[in-house]
Amino acid sequence: MTPTSLVKTMEKMIGEIEQKSAVSTDLLNRVKKIVEQFPQDPSYHEKLQAWKLSFRIWNTCVDLVNNCSTDDDQEKERGDYAADDEGHAVRRQAASDLLFAAGTIEGVDSCPVKIATFYYKTGTIWHKARNFGQASVCFDKATEIISKGGSPVDKEEQQLLFDLLLARSQTAWELNHRAVVWSLLARARNLLVHFREKISRLAEHYLQHGKELLGQEDDKESQSEAIKYLEHAFEICCEAKGPTEEPGKSSNSLSALKLQILRYLAVGHSQKENHLSVLKCLAVLKLGPSHPSTHYLGVKALVGLGRYEEAEVELFSLIRQNTASVEACLSALELVLQDPSRMDGCKRAFFALQSFHASNKVIPLRMLEYLLKNIPTVSDGSCSSQVKRVEVALEIAVNGNIVSVITDRSPAAAAHSLPLLNVADGLGNKEQVCMHALLWNSGTEHFSAKSYETSIKLFEASMLYLPGDGENNSIAQRAKALRVLCLCHLALCHYDRAAEFADEAHKIEPNIAGRFLKFKILLQTNKEVEAVDVVKDMLNCSDFEPDFLTLASHEAMTQNAARVAAAALSTLLSLQLEKKNTGTKEIILFRNLIHISLRSPDIQKEALYHMKQAQTHLAEVGFELCFGSTGSVAQQECKWFASTAWNQGLQTIKCQDWHLSVEWLACASDFISSLEETQENLIWLQKCLLLAASSSLLVADTGVDCLRQTTKMLEKCTKIQRALAMSMESATAEEHTQLEAQLALLSFEVKGRAKDHKAQLDILYQCGALPEFKADYYLMMANSVRKEAAAEPSCLDVATTAIRLALKFMLSSSSPDYNLVALTLRTQIKLLDQQKKDGPEVLAVYRQVKEIIASLSGGEYPADEAQWLVATSWNRAGLHLKFQRYGEAEAWMEVALDLVKYAPELDLRKAAMLEGLNYVRQKQIRKKSIPSKDV
Repeated sequence: MTPTSLVKTMEKMIGEIEQKSAVSTDLLNRVKKIVEQFPQDPSYHEKLQAWKLSFRIWNTCVDLVNNCSTDDDQEKERGDYAADDEGHAVRRQAASDLLFAAGTIEGVDSCPVKIATFYYKTGTIWHKARNFGQASVCFDKATEIISKGGSPVDKEEQQLLFDLLLARSQTAWELNHRAVVWSLLARARNLLVHFREKISRLAEHYLQHGKELLGQEDDKESQSEAIKYLEHAFEICCEAKGPTEEPGKSSNSLSALKLQILRYLAVGHSQKENHLSVLKCLAVLKLGPSHPSTHYLGVKALVGLGRYEEAEVELFSLIRQNTASVEACLSALELVLQDPSRMDGCKRAFFALQSFHASNKVIPLRMLEYLLKNIPTVSDGSCSSQVKRVEVALEIAVNGNIVSVITDRSPAAAAHSLPLLNVADGLGNKEQVCMHALLWNSGTEHFSAKSYETSIKLFEASMLYLPGDGENNSIAQRAKALRVLCLCHLALCHYDRAAEFADEAHKIEPNIAGRFLKFKILLQTNKEVEAVDVVKDMLNCSDFEPDFLTLASHEAMTQNAARVAAAALSTLLSLQLEKKNTGTKEIILFRNLIHISLRSPDIQKEALYHMKQAQTHLAEVGFELCFGSTGSVAQQECKWFASTAWNQGLQTIKCQDWHLSVEWLACASDFISSLEETQENLIWLQKCLLLAASSSLLVADTGVDCLRQTTKMLEKCTKIQRALAMSMESATAEEHTQLEAQLALLSFEVKGRAKDHKAQLDILYQCGALPEFKADYYLMMANSVRKEAAAEPSCLDVATTAIRLALKFMLSSSSPDYNLVALTLRTQIKLLDQQKKDGPEVLAVYRQVKEIIASLSGGEYPADEAQWLVATSWNRAGLHLKFQRYGEAEAWMEVALDLVKYAPELDLRKAAMLEGLNYVRQKQIRKKSIPSKDV
């Protein structure tokens, strides 16, 4: 395509552009291609046509801007403002490229400046459309054109270059080319020699970059760079001498710019903590019009230098400034508060600030938050600075004006608000909720640190910010606050005050927590009866949980109130036995109740009752359900009950409390019976049953039921004895025989009390088969029935049989104890005398004794017993002689004479005894020879 045809085609396209406000992308692309095809060395005519066409496109853009200037806001609302800017830039780019392709033309002044201006303005539009890359290309092109012939000497070129440098620096800034920005601004600063009126503009560029860098507070490098920009901005402003402003600007605006730069420079130094540099900046700023930032930065710098007294002065100056923001005043106040010694001054500053902003709710909220949330450590509350902070916070919180502002109440209502009587209406605003939370949380922290006096004040202050009484949530919050105050006073041992709060909370909201607090107070004041009543009241609370009874028992044991602890556990046990799942096994409750009762003398007797309960429960539900399983843990649990009952049984035996010992040992036997049937457990069970049976026989009022129970125990012992006999080890054989003997003795005693003498005789005969059964055992059996022998003949048979068997055992021994034999024979004689005095059975015993003595070597039989036998047998003969029973008298005399042989001490009486025997015989002969007379 020839240059001429290119121009004609372009002219046609530009005509379309001129007729349309919105140009299609396709048309613009075609224009761009035509421009790219423009010849490198066009003719003058072609150049001229290209220039005309370029200005036609440019003017079209100008017309569009002028026509749309009033509709910019609407376009922005439609969302196509950025798109229009970009389309506008493309059109201008086409005009600029076409003009550049045409090049300079003779007869037209300042061609390079015009071409560069096109690119400069196009780049500006690209920058506005945020296409910084394309903008940078345009600016570079313009700079290249203006600098093609060397350094610009024409003022117009220099001014354009200055504008380009600033534009390029702005685009480089957006592209984050920081080094390029600094270089471009430095070049622009060198041009100020020619354009003094541009000082403000250049300074504003430096200021703008410095401000943006200051916004990156976390970046130390950016802060340093910001200070550098701001210092250059200030230097540029200070270099101005005489009228240096652009047309329309006064020297006052430059001064204002200098002050603005100084303020930002002070901010930069403040961020870098160059506090002295900040003060130097502020010293200059204070010479000009007052500005809030000046005092704020002053406070910050002085605090950084530790000069808190001066900082406090600056704080008051800041607060008194009408234009100062509340945020700045609060921030400055918090800075000064870092020094604990300035607390009073800061309190005055706060109230002054609040008076200037009477309806502002943020100020007291922010102040309380700083005072209460920024305490380094709440230990025991002894640190004076901590105490002072809390005191100031409380003074603010309870101030009537503050309360009225936060709660939206009238000052009169706020002034009469008491900690226990809040008259606030409604649900409360967010500031009110926050104030309450701040005071409440701080009170909680002090409570945890055991600073109870302080926590009470904080909790009471928090109640001033509770919402109205008409809402359920408010009632719950109030009751909760009262309960917490109760806890505080309880910790301080203020029991009466604590009780007042507990009762008040219960009136507002009856629940388990309030009852439990009352319970704790009663425990602390040793009112156990009332405490037990409160335990019962807990069941009536709607939010009752069984865990509270467990907790109550622990609390009671801590206070050594065993009776109360037992009452709590008993109540819990009752619930569990009523099939109300309490989360605790019955057997555990039984164990705890028994343990508590045994360790407490006042209720020790109740231990047996709970042990019997456990025994009954085991019988009802079985081992597995009672103990939860059949494993080793369950066995150990069962063994604890068995051992406890066993030990208590032994203890009561030592105290000779036979009735209790029977009860304990009976319980122990049931639990032992539930254990695994090992030999050890069987022996333990047998001993337990034997001891229980022995104790039952020692009870004074043994009745039929007691005998029946004892009989069952002994029968069970017999079964165990048989089982053990099959697996008895040699090491326990002796103990086994002893148990057999004891079992026989006890069975004999039980049968005797049951008047079953036939069974007693059977037992006597069975004992003879027991290995190593001692004669002493027979004597014990005989003694047990001797008292009843006179009244009951069957009893006499039992007694005499026992003595006879005892004598048999004695005499069968390899070395009999003849002293015991003699005593036993005497006992037998006395027993027989109870049935019939001097009867034939008695005479037979005397003759038996004579045979025993006759078989012995001299001196083995006790001499005094032999003498007693001689004397008693002779005396018995005398009794018969008195009643002329000569035959019976003769028999006894003969026994006496036979026995006197073994009593050497009576040899002197032997002759007289023989003479007496002959006399009796003669009398007997005469009596037989005299015939009897009929009456």
